[in-house]
Amino acid sequence: MRSSTTAISWLAATAASATAQSIESTTLVSTQYGPVYTENITDSGVYVYKGIPFAAPPVGDLRWRSPATPTPWTNAFNASEALTHCYFAFTGPFTPPSTPSEDCLYLNVWTSAVTTKRSLPVMVWIHGGGFETDSATSYRYDGTLFAEQEVVFVSINYRLGNLGFLARPDLDAEDPDKNSGNFGLQDMVFALSWVKNNIANFGGDPSNVLAFGESAGGHALGLLMTSPLAQGLFDKVIMESGTWWDSEHGSLATFNESRTRGVSWGNLFGIGSTANDLRALPVEQVVKSSPWNPLTDPGFTAFAPNIDNYVTLQAPAAVFAAGQQMKVPMLAGWNAREDTIFQSRALEHITAVTFDVNRNNFFTIPGQNETNTKAEAAKSYAADSPATAESAAYLLVADLVIAEQTWEAAYLHSQTSGSLPTYVYHFTYTSAYNPIAGHSTELEFLFRTFYPEPEVDNLTYSNTPDANDYEIGEKMMTYWTNFAKTSNPNLPASDLNLPEWPLYNGTANLLLELGNTVQATENTEIGRFRFIQSLREDGVLPPSWRTAN
Repeated sequence: MRSSTTAISWLAATAASATAQSIESTTLVSTQYGPVYTENITDSGVYVYKGIPFAAPPVGDLRWRSPATPTPWTNAFNASEALTHCYFAFTGPFTPPSTPSEDCLYLNVWTSAVTTKRSLPVMVWIHGGGFETDSATSYRYDGTLFAEQEVVFVSINYRLGNLGFLARPDLDAEDPDKNSGNFGLQDMVFALSWVKNNIANFGGDPSNVLAFGESAGGHALGLLMTSPLAQGLFDKVIMESGTWWDSEHGSLATFNESRTRGVSWGNLFGIGSTANDLRALPVEQVVKSSPWNPLTDPGFTAFAPNIDNYVTLQAPAAVFAAGQQMKVPMLAGWNAREDTIFQSRALEHITAVTFDVNRNNFFTIPGQNETNTKAEAAKSYAADSPATAESAAYLLVADLVIAEQTWEAAYLHSQTSGSLPTYVYHFTYTSAYNPIAGHSTELEFLFRTFYPEPEVDNLTYSNTPDANDYEIGEKMMTYWTNFAKTSNPNLPASDLNLPEWPLYNGTANLLLELGNTVQATENTEIGRFRFIQSLREDGVLPPSWRTAN
C-alpha cells in the first residue's frame, strides 16, 4: 500500500511539474534583461505578466538617482503576481494587493498575442493619485478587458512623494546632466523605453504605442509631451482630467522653489544634512517625514513635479502655445464635477459676500487690469446666495485644478498639430451607482472594475452597477481602443452603433458628451476657460497664486 501511494504521489508530482513546464514554455517571453513567464492566464486566454522589472531597484545609493538598468537574469522570471508598489505619501482609499516598497519599479502586461505573434496596438496606463499615492497593482486597473479588445495593455509603477520628486542642489551636483526633482517622471520615460524595446515579444506593435492616464497620470503625460526625453516614446495620447499640473496655486513649482523645499525638508534631520546622510535614513522614516494631507494641494504642500531643467524645461502651456509639444494624435477630456475631491481647497464661501471678497482678492493680480479681471471673474463665478457661492467656489477650483488646462491643452494642440486629430470629451454620466460625475469616476466605467469587488476592504455599498453602467463603460472602452488602433475613436465600426465623435477645433468647439445620452455637443464652458487662459504670461498662471489661498 505504501509503495502504491508513493507511486501515485510521484505520478502526481511529475504531472504537476510537466504542467508547470508546459505553462512556462507556452508563456515564456524574452526581454532585453532576461526571460519572463506567467502562470496567470484568464479564462478568455489573456496572458497576464505582473511585476516585470524595467529598472534597477532605486534603493541604497540609487535612491534619488535617475532610473538605471536592472541586473540581467538568465533563469526564467515568474511574472505571475505583482509583489510590490511604490511607497505612498498618503494612506487613503487605495489598497493595492501588494506590499509597499522602495523596490517598486515594475510593470505589468496583459496580452492575447504571445503565441500568435501578432502585432497589436499597445496601450500604456499611467495611474493617478496626485503623484503621492495609488499604484499600477490596483485591482481598479485590471487590463483584461482591454486585452480582449485586441490591444496589448501595459501598466507601470513610478516613484511617488519625496522618493519620486525630491529636488536639492547637492543631488543636482551629483549628476549635472540629470538634475533632481522629477525622478518619478524619469521612471515613466524609462518604462516607455522598455515598452518600445520589448513589447513586440508580447505581441505588441512598438510603432503604435498609446500612452494614457488620468489625473496625475494625465498631468504626467502633458509634461512628457513637452520633454525632450520622451520624444518618440509614444505615438498617441489620451489625457483624462489633467494635463499640466496647474492648480489654484498656479503653474508648476519653479526650479528654485522646489530646491528650497528639498533643503528645508533635509534640515528636519539636522541642519546641513547631505544627500548621502538622507540616503542612509530608513525608507519608512523618509516617507513618514513628509506625509501629504489630501485636503491640500500636493503641488504646493508636498513633493511633486517641478521645473527641473532636465525633464521639464519650462511651463508646459508655453510649449503648447509655441507648438513645440510632441506631435501625436490626442484625445482629452474632463468630468462634470471635477470639484468633488478638491472642495476643501476652494475659496471660503460661507456667504455670497464672503465669496465675493475672496474671489476679488484672488483675482487681484499684479500687472493685470484689476477692474476688468474682477468683472470677468464675477461674471464667470457669480454668487448671490450661500448656495450659489458654494457652487461658484467649487466650479472655480475644478477649473483651476483640472478642467481649464485640459481644455487648453487640447485646444492648443488642435491649433498647432497640423492635420493630426484632436478629440475632446465631457463625462457627465450619472446613475444610482454613480450619482455624481466626479473626479476619476469615469475610470470604473472605462475599466469596468466597479468598486468594490467583494474581497476589497470588506466594505459594503448600497448601490451596485446596472446594465446601463456596463453599457456606458463598454462604449468608452470601444472609443478608447479604437483610438489606439486607428487614431480615430470612431473606427473601426462596431455593433454598438456609437455616435460619431467629432474632431475638436476652436471654431466648431464640438466635443463628445459621455453622458446618459452619448452625443456630440458644443463645449459650453469655453467662456470661463478662455478667461483663465487670458491670465497666463508666457504660459505661467499668476505667480501671486503661489501663496496660501
